[in-house]
Amino acid sequence: MPKALSDLRRRRIEGQLLAGSTPKEVAALDGAHRRTVEKIKAKLDVEEDMEEPKKPIGCPKAITPEMEQALMLYVLNRPRAYLEDMQRYIDKDFGVWIHMATISRTLKGLDITFKKLHYKAIERNAVLRNNWAAKCLDWAANQLIFVDETAVNEHTRFRQHGWAQKGINATEKRLTRRTERWSLLPAYTIDGIMTYKAIHGAFNQLEFDEFIERYVLPFCSPYPGPRSVIIADNASCHRSGVSIT
Repeated sequence: MPKALSDLRRRRIEGQLLAGSTPKEVAALDGAHRRTVEKIKAKLDVEEDMEEPKKPIGCPKAITPEMEQALMLYVLNRPRAYLEDMQRYIDKDFGVWIHMATISRTLKGLDITFKKLHYKAIERNAVLRNNWAAKCLDWAANQLIFVDETAVNEHTRFRQHGWAQKGINATEKRLTRRTERWSLLPAYTIDGIMTYKAIHGAFNQLEFDEFIERYVLPFCSPYPGPRSVIIADNASCHRSGVSIT
């Protein structure tokens, strides 16, 4: 077993390696075993890799991590905000005027994109919704009849997307005049459409009541039998006054 190197000799070998000499040259000059010198060189390389990383070259980021966090919360709470609004917000809270291009890149880095906005009714009541969900548990699927109208005209068949070269709008010539509107009011169950009525124009409350009385009730049975619960949304024309006597 080779004799261990003294601290003085080890430091001398380390100094030679740090000065740029190869392990082969150091081993020949010092008389140490080449494999021992290579192990010392490997240890020095690991310690060098563990040193603090060099400071990045270039200007520091204009937006700090604290700004990024605040910006993300601001956007998630105000999805309609423009870049100008975010710019003023950062200036007000942090006293820094950030270019809108920088804000845009920051949002992209946070995986926040600008997309079509979906609205939720502010009138929604969580308590009423939970009560309704609990009430639905009392009904079986074969008891339910759903009614809701839909409308169509010649414009309905027009496609909303088309092909074009990048940077050029997809354009198609077509007539823009108003066309006739038709409304369809179906009643459907778990088995499919039970009955329906189509009219020219839109349904009002009188026509809705007539549909319930003449088209739907003949298929119904007394509660709690099959097809005994009629469900519609809360549109004003759906507040039917039809009753079974």
